[in-house]
Amino acid sequence: MKHRPLRHRLEYSAYLALSRALMVLPHRAVRAFGRGLGALGHALDARHRALARRNLAVALPELDAVERCRVVAACYRHFGAAFCEPLSACRFSAKELEQRFRIEGLAHVEDALAGGRGALIVCGHFGSWQTAIYPLARALGTLHVVARPPDNPFVARDLMRLRERWGAVVLDRSGVGHRVVNLLRRGAVVGVVIDQRPPPGAGIVVPFLGRPARSTEVPAFIATRLGTPAVPMTCWPHDDGTYTIRLGPPITTAVGQGPEAVERLTRAYLATVEEDIRRRPELWLWMHDRWKA
Repeated sequence: MKHRPLRHRLEYSAYLALSRALMVLPHRAVRAFGRGLGALGHALDARHRALARRNLAVALPELDAVERCRVVAACYRHFGAAFCEPLSACRFSAKELEQRFRIEGLAHVEDALAGGRGALIVCGHFGSWQTAIYPLARALGTLHVVARPPDNPFVARDLMRLRERWGAVVLDRSGVGHRVVNLLRRGAVVGVVIDQRPPPGAGIVVPFLGRPARSTEVPAFIATRLGTPAVPMTCWPHDDGTYTIRLGPPITTAVGQGPEAVERLTRAYLATVEEDIRRRPELWLWMHDRWKA
């Protein structure tokens, strides 16, 4: 993280202005505002718009050119809303969290924890994964989340404060492996986003949406060493401002350790994200250069 005090303070002032303005609006209006921001981004961001269409063409070749354009435009609108909604949702009371978020499959996390080796929650950059942190942390008591903090330290501190309100603990993903291992050994629940390309030189190559893609192997590596189950999670947004969080059956570790076991488990984790993407492709982050070597 580069230290740029003046720039960071200007960015933080803009962030505060936006977050305070969003608090004035009803949550559905915040989502509509975010979709408008996304539509503006779609119009202005020619480079990533073209990248998203190329990614779609090779990952989902059954879509024609017209449908690819529709999906990419909808993707920008969705991520505009996904950017704004966590700032809006942080004001929810416990009662409103219960009203707006339906959690399906929470017993799967309890089943995973029954083995005494903690539990991973794995998901992709899909749907409203960031907003799901609030109700999940509240339902579980404590949820540790591995994430890359914003470069702006003032924004990072504020976002951490909002998440911690409901029991979420954010772990900086840089060098986090040992902390995750220790937490799982103590029976904690750790959330990990698994679908982005890792830094150069890291990760393993496995198929993702039918194409070889460099992917993080760290969750699977830890799981094979500790015997920790992983519970897939998806948060589906609805037009009325409510959400459905779906937790799937635990993915248990394969017998044995080593590169082959790690690869099998990594494939199994990514397959749960692929299934969601094929159902609703506009809810995934196509603007990321996922298949870059």
